[in-house]
Amino acid sequence: MEFVAVTVAGVGRRYLLAGTSSAVGQPVVIVLHGTGGTAAWADDETGWSAVAAREGFALAIPEGLPPDPHKPPKFLTNPQRWTEGTEDVEFLSTVIADVLRRASGDPRRVYLTGFSNGAAMAFRFAAERAELLAAVAPVAGYCEVPDPKPSRPVPTLTVIGTADPLVPLRGGPVRLPWGGRLVDRPPVAESLERWAKALGCSPVPEVV
Repeated sequence: MEFVAVTVAGVGRRYLLAGTSSAVGQPVVIVLHGTGGTAAWADDETGWSAVAAREGFALAIPEGLPPDPHKPPKFLTNPQRWTEGTEDVEFLSTVIADVLRRASGDPRRVYLTGFSNGAAMAFRFAAERAELLAAVAPVAGYCEVPDPKPSRPVPTLTVIGTADPLVPLRGGPVRLPWGGRLVDRPPVAESLERWAKALGCSPVPEVV
């Protein structure tokens, strides 16, 4: 594994690159950490790099930026996170292009996943850069795009835990660990219905 530095809009960014091999046309997986996370922590927590080495795909774990870039990132007081703004969309586009070049990856097999705040960013990126993705898999997060209009339907897998304290399945008040703010979270179904409509799918769930 190695950290790769890139510059986007004049700002230095980095991502963790792993799993590259000499094989031409390998798949690429992009993993986005949650608020307060880091690339190394995300890999240690999930074991993605070990899976990439075993299964033969290139892995990139980009890092978000802290609110105060002049101070060191800290989980509670200066957490690295995704803002879902234009800069982060361009950063992830740059990461994908860079990984495809370095790993001789297949541009038709680029997959994006993210956890919590990273899941929201994954939805955002899929809404704005659908042409770059084969599929998206947000975990424990919302689609916060008010009216997503992806350029093509993106195959989507979402994973939500029924006991998640920060993303309650039916919505409700949540006290955030960052500053202790109390926020009102919507039901997860609202988010998924909005995304389903954007993909041209029925918003009515089917139990299988």
